[in-house]
Amino acid sequence: MRLFILFFLTANFAFADILLEPTFGTMLSSKSELGSTSGDAESISGTATGLKIAYETQKFVIGLDYTGYNYTMADNNNFDNYAIVTNSLFLGYRMTRLRLGLSYVMSGAWAGSSSVAGSVADSAVATVDGFKLGVSYELTTWFALNFDFASYNYKSVVATLSSAYGGVEADADDVTGENIITLGISFPFSF
Repeated sequence: MRLFILFFLTANFAFADILLEPTFGTMLSSKSELGSTSGDAESISGTATGLKIAYETQKFVIGLDYTGYNYTMADNNNFDNYAIVTNSLFLGYRMTRLRLGLSYVMSGAWAGSSSVAGSVADSAVATVDGFKLGVSYELTTWFALNFDFASYNYKSVVATLSSAYGGVEADADDVTGENIITLGISFPFSF
């Protein structure tokens, strides 16, 4: 609450805009703890898409950040397709063309599915919490390069076992989380 009050006390309201910023990126690396298997950077490929809707002053940005990831891990024995969706509170600080940002996940979901023969589970779902740190450099007023680091924790994991293991749902709380690095572009529109 103090941060929110500080934002409004220091904001310059002579310059105030609504920011609408779609983002598109590629995952550079991920370090995940998925059960007993760890996936490293060389095994992951995927995309990240998102949208920020925020209130912006000359220096500060506050708003909502939606991010979705779709990816695969080629050498993972558990699942071959993954998805993460997060809804976050976004706080940013602007320095001319450079913007630093922090997103705190308010709600999110993780899912994994498998078409790998012999896998223990066909699918798994979980709730997500965590944060994302980002650096954005505006090349023009409507085009920016983004570098993001996200750290997500998975909770309340439920796996649907494959038919070879009974086909029932089971708790799988050994799935702990993931750190993701992405490089992308965005189109910041202020009006």
